[in-house]
Amino acid sequence: MKKILILGLGLLLASCQEKEEAVTPVTPAVIWQEDDRFLFDARIQTNSYAAGSSLYLMGLNNFSRLTQEKGKSVISRSLLERVNNPIQFKYPISATLTALAYDQSTIVVYPIHYPSIQSGKGILMTRIDPGFQAFDFVSAATGECMSLSSDNVLAVPYRATDGMKILLAKLQVTPSSTGLYDEVKVLDTRVVPIHPYHVPTQYVGNHPEGFYVANGEATYLLSPDGNLQKLRDTGLQRVFPYKQQVYGLFNDGLHASPDGKNWTFKADIETLKLLSYASLHDTLLLGTFNDQMFQIRIKPTSINMLELKNDGLKGNKITSVSLYDHKVYVTTLSGVFVKDEKDFLSYKDAL
Repeated sequence: MKKILILGLGLLLASCQEKEEAVTPVTPAVIWQEDDRFLFDARIQTNSYAAGSSLYLMGLNNFSRLTQEKGKSVISRSLLERVNNPIQFKYPISATLTALAYDQSTIVVYPIHYPSIQSGKGILMTRIDPGFQAFDFVSAATGECMSLSSDNVLAVPYRATDGMKILLAKLQVTPSSTGLYDEVKVLDTRVVPIHPYHVPTQYVGNHPEGFYVANGEATYLLSPDGNLQKLRDTGLQRVFPYKQQVYGLFNDGLHASPDGKNWTFKADIETLKLLSYASLHDTLLLGTFNDQMFQIRIKPTSINMLELKNDGLKGNKITSVSLYDHKVYVTTLSGVFVKDEKDFLSYKDAL
């Protein structure tokens, strides 16, 4: 009797094993992971920029650098004291510099190599233009509120008693000889009138030959030496590169250009004006809105928007997207989130 019971138990176990082996395992979804180096006071992050072997991130009162040392990711963080950094603005970051509003009338330019109160260089607007009234910064959804060119020229939009203007400041960065921080110098400043009346700035951004400057009435190309050339009789809201073309969202719709000067109409889709844009490389264009992220494909006769999965990211307002060390970093107003590049393009199912 004992042998029969054991035999029966063996048959039962074998049967269970066969049923378990027949079950196909479900691969768990890859979700966004919060980077625990950005907690507490460092949760609020407003911009990021990948340059070479480093990723730079702008917080409300801090500036962080991620880099690789001996095969490991390390972080360094600088505190930026008394910086006027509300979340409705996005301050610019370039490969060498960042610029912020220190108060209501002062810009401070920092080297990205260990920015600090010792390394920052102040630009007092009322000393350059006694008629200065206020900065005329665009909202963070539109883009960076000032613009830094690759040759270290800073463009600052502002309002004065005699109209709307742009300050152009030619800067120089001298690498540190002691390893502490780089030195920033202001070599020259130039004030360029844009409009004699109060017509608010709608966009300011980089162009290969200088800067785009736009208000509600027109779009201009501003050269680093102050020459102003009108491009179109309508305002510009966003600019982004995609597949060796430049795309501009103007007040009258989306236009394409091979050089950023001559534009051809593509589409009038109001939804496009709701998005903020990021180009991770020439063929991957992203649009973000609150906690949503879309891959945008622009074709000769159509524009497709594919929504990406945002599991782990829901409820966090996206402020920037950067590609660094084969990972996609998303900064938000409530933390930094990371996903491997190979898992990034995961699409939501269509309803």
